[in-house]
Amino acid sequence: MNKNIPCIWMLCLLSSLSNGQSTAFPNETGEWTFLCYEWDDILNYDSYELSGDSLYNGLQYQIINSEGLIRTDSDEVFFIPSGSLNELLLYDFGLVVGDTFFIDEYHQNDYDYIIVEQIDSITTFDGVLRKVFHFSDGNSWIEGIGTSKGSVTFPWYFVSLSGECNLLCFSTGEEYILRDTISFETDYYETIYYSCNGLITNTKEIFDESPIEVFPNPFSTELRVQTNSNEEISRLMLYDIHARLVGSVKQDEQLRIEKDLAPGIYILEIRTDSQTFIKRLIKN
Repeated sequence: MNKNIPCIWMLCLLSSLSNGQSTAFPNETGEWTFLCYEWDDILNYDSYELSGDSLYNGLQYQIINSEGLIRTDSDEVFFIPSGSLNELLLYDFGLVVGDTFFIDEYHQNDYDYIIVEQIDSITTFDGVLRKVFHFSDGNSWIEGIGTSKGSVTFPWYFVSLSGECNLLCFSTGEEYILRDTISFETDYYETIYYSCNGLITNTKEIFDESPIEVFPNPFSTELRVQTNSNEEISRLMLYDIHARLVGSVKQDEQLRIEKDLAPGIYILEIRTDSQTFIKRLIKN
């Protein structure tokens, strides 16, 4: 299995400058989902989530899974690994090109430090222009989100001996900030895709060609879904172009729009028992 270059779904639809929203690392709600590829052709999801407050040495932290404690101070993010008493510098989003970031001795590593080689930017679903830091060891950080590989916590700078991980999604509450689609080519020359919610079985599901019809399109206050297969709808979710969830219903083929939505393009995610389909719709 050969891993292809990830293609980011809808990430660059917005090209405007930051609208003033904060790019700080989350300190209340946040969830990161990684797709981990192991050399024996096994793919696994790994998820990290902020799950509550904790006070340590007079400082306020957030608990992140069973990994440890995390806190922010301006552009810096600090981390106390589970079972340790030592606070480590996890990220510094104030770095500039040429700056050095030292790797803490908590974990053995071939690198004592890494260097910022390039900084560019992306606009995420929340309309925020975020810096992307590219380092000398091949790792990248996204401002206010963290690493795009490995683990959001230490040791993010490792490429595991058993494989590697790529960031698929980052959300705060019900709002997606980043959503990615990662493709893999199998030994049988078949390309399969993975998104935030799991396996997308083929390219047709990405490009609107599927055994599912949605009408009316353009829509106003109601959407209906009709399947041309025996699969039942498990959930319908409607997103605006900023990936904000604006409508949702479970186990129903009809979605009533209760919010006063602005005219424009919307994304309908249709989940069945075994697949996920995506439809692009227009609100009139």
